[in-house]
This record gives sequence, structure tokens and C-alpha cells, in this order.
Amino acid sequence: MSVSILDQKTVSDGRCNATVYCTSQDTKPTGIFCTGAVCVEVDSGKVFFYDQGVDGWFESGSDTPPNCTVSFDMQSHGTQVDALTVAWNTAATAPTPPTETGYTFGGWYVDPGCETAWVWTDKVLNTMTLYAKWTLVEYTITYNGLSGATNSPNNPAKFTILDEIVFEPATKEGYTFDGWYTSNAYTTEMEGIAKGTHTNKNTYAKFTEIEEEASVS
Repeated sequence: MSVSILDQKTVSDGRCNATVYCTSQDTKPTGIFCTGAVCVEVDSGKVFFYDQGVDGWFESGSDTPPNCTVSFDMQSHGTQVDALTVAWNTAATAPTPPTETGYTFGGWYVDPGCETAWVWTDKVLNTMTLYAKWTLVEYTITYNGLSGATNSPNNPAKFTILDEIVFEPATKEGYTFDGWYTSNAYTTEMEGIAKGTHTNKNTYAKFTEIEEEASVS
């Protein structure tokens, strides 16, 4: 036998607002009515809230719900951050930001694609996972000793920790190019930048003037 709905109203217990369908004081509705992650049901004139994150029913204004767990997905970077245990309907405290060489940590997000940032003043209502956002750091290359010369357009101005670079020769009219070096002392040749490098780099072009052959009279 179907149960007729006598009334409906919006109720709140501090955890959510939801529409409750009331039948009679002692009759439970035939279904569960959900708003987001929190559902409500009426029984014996009392409103009960169900939280899917912790899989439990709680009477509005009386029961104390269990704690929630906030886990952290590092997305393959940094040292694992320990999960937090947070009292229901309270704000969590942000952990110390993780670090990884060659990357900038960009905060915690509610989705793996890092589209929506978690706001740490928001109250935790469910067990959930937050996702770390990482951005590659760009390092600069400064090419020195190029007065009157032209650098190769294939020599990049920036690189990341994932890049491996082989320098190409510069050109200068009337000179031969003798290579790239780590300093203007020209003692250590620098053929490029190895993958995994995570600091700005300087390199120095070495040229030798071409001597004109003496004419024979």
C-alpha cells in the first residue's frame, strides 16, 4: 500500500539543508530522499540524516556522528602526507605543504584534475580524498659571450627537470665557434644540460678569429 505525503518542508541539522517528506508521526516514508551526499528520512516524527561517507544514520540534534578521515593523494610526487582524522562538521587543519625538487606545490584539490581547490575553512562532512597539484619549475639558461654573434634558435631559454638539452653552435662572422663552456675561463666544455638538472644555468660561447692568409706577391 502506498503512503500518501501529508507535508513537505526544508529542514536543517547544521550538517545540511534538505527537503523532508512527512507522512504521519509514526509512519516512515517509502524511500530515502537525498540532497548531495547527505540523505534524510522521517521516523516517528524525528528527522534522521544519513551520511554516505561514513555509512551511518544520525538523529538530528541528538546523535554524535563519528570522525571523518581526510586522505591525501600525492599524484606521484612528494612524500606521502598522513591522513587526518577530523570531527564531523568541523574544519580540518591544513598539513605542512609537501615538496619535490623541480616542482612547485599548488595546493590541495577535491578532484584529480585539480580544477576545484579545497577551502580549509570549509567544514568536513564526509570521509574524502584531496589531491595534490604540482607544477614544473622552469629554470633559465643564460648564454654569454655572444657580442656580435648569433645564437642558434634551437638553443632554449628555459628548461625543466624533465628536459635533456644538447646545445647547438652559435655563429659569428670572421670567427670559428669552439664550443660552449661553463665559465669565461674556457677550461670545461659544456655540451648541454642533463635531465634532472634543477638550477639556473650559465654557459659561455668561445670563438677564435679566423686569420687571413698572407698574399704571395
